Amino acid sequence: MYDEKRLIRRVQKNGDRSSADALIRKYYDEIAAYVYKQTGDEHTAKDLTQNIFISMLQTITHYNSGQSGFRTWLYKIATNKIIDHHRSRSRIRHKMLDLDDVDIPDEKDFVKQLENERRMKS
Repeated sequence: MYDEKRLIRRVQKNGDRSSADALIRKYYDEIAAYVYKQTGDEHTAKDLTQNIFISMLQTITHYNSGQSGFRTWLYKIATNKIIDHHRSRSRIRHKMLDLDDVDIPDEKDFVKQLENERRMKS
């Protein structure tokens, strides 16, 4: 625990790369497994995990050990990234199609298709 606090302080004060690497190595597998459980996709989990640690490094100066433990703070970042990912996928799935982009079959073709299907069944 003390070692972790020392690593965090080094990253916060002067952006110490070896301390940042040590923090990432310590939590990478755990966070990656959590993200995979939430997404169910290995490629997505790898991308999100990378983004989580980038975000951690970009915001570590705001981390306050008096408010939460580092692991808890890191999971909060991970959860927010996962939620953002699911929201963006949901928007893509529910995007309305423009009628100009939809290929609507001609009525005559539709009738012919129905007649062909009836003949094949008989």
